[in-house]
Amino acid sequence: MRKGLMALTLTIGFVIWVGAAQGGPKWGMGPGPGPMGPGPGPMGGDYSRLSSYLGLTQEQEAQIRALREKHQSEMAPLGQQLFTKRQELRLLWSDPATDPEKIMAKQKEISEIHSQMQELFVKHWLDVRSLLTPEQIRKLSVMKGPGPMGGLGKRWGCGPWSW
Repeated sequence: MRKGLMALTLTIGFVIWVGAAQGGPKWGMGPGPGPMGPGPGPMGGDYSRLSSYLGLTQEQEAQIRALREKHQSEMAPLGQQLFTKRQELRLLWSDPATDPEKIMAKQKEISEIHSQMQELFVKHWLDVRSLLTPEQIRKLSVMKGPGPMGGLGKRWGCGPWSW
């Protein structure tokens, strides 16, 4: 009876998980909270604030948009993997019989995905930075604060935790 109940619970959990994964976060794709902050933001589609603040040329805007699209396409699968691994970790935590080593291993997988995402994030901003003039780089550092995660407040910082 206990095994049957456990199998039923896991099956229901899996069905819910699959449904959530299908409708899960669309990393960096349009408005709404996400890893790139709430709403469209300066790099999430609406470039007018960034463009006017930095004085970007139309060519720079187009190049940055292309880099952004590339970045989003690289980040999206990692975002989905992260979502999946977090769901798996929640299931492990919810089972009192789970071996602690399994929880630690799953957490390590999540940390590795975070590391990959951070690396892509930094690479993206280095690519964007390579398109800017020295003056625009100085302005960007003021706008974003020191380092790639800084910011002057909501929606001005372009990092994933700048909301």
